[in-house]
Amino acid sequence: MIPRMLPRLLFALPLALSPLAPSGARAEPKPDVRLLVAGVADGVVAAGIAIDLPEGWKTYWRTPGDAGIPPSITTTGSTGLATVAVLYPAPVRFEEAGYTAVGYTRSVVWPVEARLVDPAKPGRLEVTVMIGLCRDVCVPFETRLEASLDPGAPTDAAAGTAIAAARRRVPVAAK
Repeated sequence: MIPRMLPRLLFALPLALSPLAPSGARAEPKPDVRLLVAGVADGVVAAGIAIDLPEGWKTYWRTPGDAGIPPSITTTGSTGLATVAVLYPAPVRFEEAGYTAVGYTRSVVWPVEARLVDPAKPGRLEVTVMIGLCRDVCVPFETRLEASLDPGAPTDAAAGTAIAAARRRVPVAAK
């Protein structure tokens, strides 16, 4: 009886240890994705999407190369905003299963450019972020973030520093 069961046990062992295994298996780490808001000045919002990747994981740039999942960012639930645009700092190239991919192998902040409809009135930024999160296999990761944008609120210097540093890494078009 044991010899007949051995092939089944050997087949089931990798499944039990895999990240896709049912309850009881170890859970894969998830990125820490949060919305940074440095403040509002003259109706211009200083914000960013901060993505802290787990060690050994990566995500992709807006144009991911031969492999990868491009990010999808939507802001349809936002209110009181005239414009919203997400900027992407310069990525790195890396090899993935024999293909060249373009993205981020470390934590990153994507600056968000936004402007209030009325510079004196608050707005609300609602962002849905979907990224490809990859180590050995890529999986989609989605989260929803939101923040109040109050022109009278105090500024967050730490958020402002992180957003400014990320802005300096955004590629500009050649003239």
